[in-house]
Amino acid sequence: MDAKLRCFLQRTEWALLSLEPGSLVPKVDVGGTNEVECTNLQKLAEPTRGGELATVLSDPWLQDVSVVLKREAVDAALAAGGLPHLRAELVEACKSFANAPSGSRLVREQALCMLGVVFLQHYLRANCTGPVKEEDHACLPFHPSALAEGPPHSAILPALEADGEPAYELLACPGYLWLSALFFRLVPSEMPELHGVAVPFWRARCAFAWQLSLAEASERGSGQCPSLFRAGVFELVSGDPAPLSAKGFMDASALSTIQAATAPLLETWKRSSERPPAITVPVPEVIEVQEAQEEGSDALEAMLDAFNPPARAEAQAPDAVEEAPPEVRATMLVELANRLCWYGRVKVWEKSCDAACNALGFEYELTGVMGIKREHQTTEFAQLVVRARSHKSTKGIEVEEPDAKTPETLSLKTVDDLTDVLEVPKLSKSVGEQERLEIERPLTATEQIILLSRCQYIWASSNPNDEMVLQEINSLAQRVVKTLDKAREEEANEGPLFTANWLTFSCGLWYRCRAEHHRNKTRERAAFQLQSLVDQFADERPSAAHRLRTVHSAGYPARFHLQHEMATRMMRMGMMSTAHEQFKKLRMWPEAVECLICAERNVEAEDMVKELIEKQPSARLWCCLGDILKDPAHYEKAWEVSNKRFARAQRALGKYYFEKKELAKAVEAFKLALDINPMFEGIWFTLGVGLMQLERMDEATVAFSRVLSINDEARSKMPAQSCRQPIAGLKLLWLSKTYGETTYINANR
Repeated sequence: MDAKLRCFLQRTEWALLSLEPGSLVPKVDVGGTNEVECTNLQKLAEPTRGGELATVLSDPWLQDVSVVLKREAVDAALAAGGLPHLRAELVEACKSFANAPSGSRLVREQALCMLGVVFLQHYLRANCTGPVKEEDHACLPFHPSALAEGPPHSAILPALEADGEPAYELLACPGYLWLSALFFRLVPSEMPELHGVAVPFWRARCAFAWQLSLAEASERGSGQCPSLFRAGVFELVSGDPAPLSAKGFMDASALSTIQAATAPLLETWKRSSERPPAITVPVPEVIEVQEAQEEGSDALEAMLDAFNPPARAEAQAPDAVEEAPPEVRATMLVELANRLCWYGRVKVWEKSCDAACNALGFEYELTGVMGIKREHQTTEFAQLVVRARSHKSTKGIEVEEPDAKTPETLSLKTVDDLTDVLEVPKLSKSVGEQERLEIERPLTATEQIILLSRCQYIWASSNPNDEMVLQEINSLAQRVVKTLDKAREEEANEGPLFTANWLTFSCGLWYRCRAEHHRNKTRERAAFQLQSLVDQFADERPSAAHRLRTVHSAGYPARFHLQHEMATRMMRMGMMSTAHEQFKKLRMWPEAVECLICAERNVEAEDMVKELIEKQPSARLWCCLGDILKDPAHYEKAWEVSNKRFARAQRALGKYYFEKKELAKAVEAFKLALDINPMFEGIWFTLGVGLMQLERMDEATVAFSRVLSINDEARSKMPAQSCRQPIAGLKLLWLSKTYGETTYINANR
């Protein structure tokens, strides 16, 4: 490839990933036949990053593809043969576009990547950042803001099921998520393979956005999917070469550690039982996984056949990948750290976050300084603060949005004018000027997302009800929401912006809400602030382009997740009826049923679910009915309705039979569930206990070793748990991959 063309394409890709304001797209200076092609590509970069779907699809250069994506053509394709027909037409259009003219295939592959990106950005705008785009256009394949409750989106929801986990039924614009997944080959198809250096990162972003769109997705372990985990995390640290193996991203030691921590999550029961674990600790290896084209659990099995290869030397990434700017490298590493936390791989979070700090030349620490926290306090005490230092010159806070502002932040005085609690600690006069600057300096957007990642790590790895943990989160959040005393304005026609990025500031407020709900002095402010975060979704300013810049890296939740959190807070405060109505509005039926059961309204819960099943039966509703009536027949019905894909039905059956001491049935149900989705540590453990009671010791050893490979800290608690299952004279061989030692447990003790 021509060096100038290669440089232009890579800089264009890094510009799409950048958090910096303004256009960073390089000038076209490639010469030859590719000059026109590169000029066309350059025009699409900024609209793509900003999620301006109509602008991108209206470009004449993309006519070969956009003609298939027009509303009329999409409706006709769906009517003719549903999603498979639309997919086939899109594949042919994309192949035709990529193959002509000769010599510019890489440029056109980048254009197809931009289409995948703009679909993803629009989907996130509709569900996470706002503001809602109401203006419809004939060039758009679907309505820009319609919910999934009506056609054609309702027909797309089943296609967004992943590893037996259904999508949330009130997603906005799910068709755009499906299109993005299609372009990034997350949906099985014959789409042209894209070869850009940033493609793996956008593919991972799309996979994680899909993961967060599932109905029961939770950072506490439920609704997590191995296929999306593979695309969103594992593929970034594996391969030949791994996308994150380039210089400036992550060293070989950290990469191997993350590989060793992530690979075990992808092993199903079938795979685990076919290859019993070794007692000795294997040296972390670079693992290469080939693309699987099959569907369902067969695809997962085919993918796992490539695991455990012989050790090999680290593959070197192309030198040109090193050209990624430090801010881009730091952003990609923070996103990996956030996903590791979300999937429960908290022990390797530090490896990724440290690499991000090194790329940026940024250091921070939680420390104590003398100061006061109350208005009339006279005695100074140590206050927890965050000191932040940057070894590189920073641009500070840039203003690029007309009429921009910070999200509405409620002060304690606004909520309670009699409070004497200060917003932030007032530092002692003895604190030096340099130290004060490190504590009070407003942060750049990239620095903010690093602190937000630390918040997510603490929240995921610690007890969220521990006051010391919440105090630490509060200190980090307060550091993120630190603003300038006076807004900057770059041009006269631009409004003020008090923070580096609107969305990172909002995410800081969200974590502050989480940290303040437990205190009487701040609980009311936290409730009002959470409602304000939900309401600001509809604000016209700042623009969607500004908000979308950090949507993948800040960890800010979707609007329906914020509403779910509000309803959960109501439930914990005893407001069961109010919480029930909120969950009904959100169509989160398991939570709505739980509210009624807690309020001792079981008959009403049963009637509600039966009425819903009559209108629109689904596997989730049948499971809800089974939870209410404790009837395994309803779980069996859910399994049948889902065509034997809804893993939760088998998990529920297994738990039911286990409680009834019907261990053989419980074991078979758990195995079926783990063949579809193996990312449930608790199910592996319960399966091991059941097998142990059945005296099937070889299989029990496999199940318990899977628990250890997922969570090595479970090693200390498993013997005590297994001792509660008395079997005369039983001795169980426990395998620890962490220490490589053999421990014998006598269950009679």
